[in-house]
Amino acid sequence: MQRWAVRFTTIALLAAMRALPRPASAEDWIYTVRPGDNLWDFAQQHCADSACWRRLQEMNNVADPWRMPPGLRLRVPLELLKAEPAPARVVGFSGEGTIALAGTAAERPVSEGTLLHAGDTLTLSTAGSATLEFADGSQLLAGPSSVLRMDTVGAYGGGQAMVDTRLHLEQGRSDADVKSRPNPSRFAIEAPAAVSAVRGTSLRVAVANHGETARTEVLSGTVEVSAAGGTVQVDEGFGVVTLKGAQPGAPRVLLPAPRLAPLPPALDRLPFHVQVEPVASAFA
Repeated sequence: MQRWAVRFTTIALLAAMRALPRPASAEDWIYTVRPGDNLWDFAQQHCADSACWRRLQEMNNVADPWRMPPGLRLRVPLELLKAEPAPARVVGFSGEGTIALAGTAAERPVSEGTLLHAGDTLTLSTAGSATLEFADGSQLLAGPSSVLRMDTVGAYGGGQAMVDTRLHLEQGRSDADVKSRPNPSRFAIEAPAAVSAVRGTSLRVAVANHGETARTEVLSGTVEVSAAGGTVQVDEGFGVVTLKGAQPGAPRVLLPAPRLAPLPPALDRLPFHVQVEPVASAFA
């Protein structure tokens, strides 16, 4: 009798555990249910396969798929969502540059309004710079002599519920302002020496020495820098140097921004010379 009691208790406990909603993972989209929402319409709009409503019902313990209580936080795995391209747009450009189109030998010049799709590569001259804007409003400034490939520029969910942006900076320097979103949008800048993954932050990534060195500098928020199996968290006001094939170094405090001499209210002639006050410990 005792053995049967133990088995019955175990089975009941396992059933109760299955009934509990699983905790959301980093790869889930969390949707807040609105009045009038139902699982069938939700699946039609956001999922690659409309039959996914059954899995969502089970995962989220929804008693009635035709009536969901407003405010319910519906957990949706990313693999169930519609995937669609979300190209980057050039919103600012100066100097010279080209875009190598993915899968072809064709190139075209850069200009404002140009779209960059997955696999396209942006190459800038020694005097070129370009500002790119992504589907979630995040922006990235690529500096002179930069080579930047669009590894992934896409969105999930049919209405850009989540934006997935992954870039490869082969050389040069980039300054990124990444928008903070409640859903798990991804933004990562990969260099030959390290990967910088961010959410809602401002950072600079620079590649030097023919890809042998990567520098990540965080101006706001927090960035995870990964390389050679190691990961460090870099907080606001810190930077880290990573050598190719090695784990990231220890974060170091960034130097303060240089102060400019007082500027006149209006400029009436060019060239105009700006004086920068010396910064202690800076050498260039």
